[in-house]
Amino acid sequence: ARTWFPCFDEPDKKATFHLTVTHPMETTAYSNTRMIATSDKNGTLQTEFEDTVPLPPYLVALAITAQPVAVLTVDGYEYRAIGHFREEAVKVAAEALKKLQNYSVFEGVDFFPKKT
Repeated sequence: ARTWFPCFDEPDKKATFHLTVTHPMETTAYSNTRMIATSDKNGTLQTEFEDTVPLPPYLVALAITAQPVAVLTVDGYEYRAIGHFREEAVKVAAEALKKLQNYSVFEGVDFFPKKT
């Protein structure tokens, strides 16, 4: 994040982020939050994302790629794997999420954010 914007890279320093990125038409942009709008800007795409929850700047994520994507949807949330081993990654993620859900029920710990 330090190369994108001025920030304090400390866990206790949190802020909300609203990302809008301009990228080539043949690529797709991904971030921590859901995409809310895309528009054509003179032969490029502009992609806008929802605001993040308060988080430390070092957790801001942005990927711009033309690689194929596999998507896993669980309880209304989309989890994506990008690149060559995407199908295998989605299978492993599905199993890991099942285990976390079972552990949540058993231990009473909520690992999953509430939908707003």
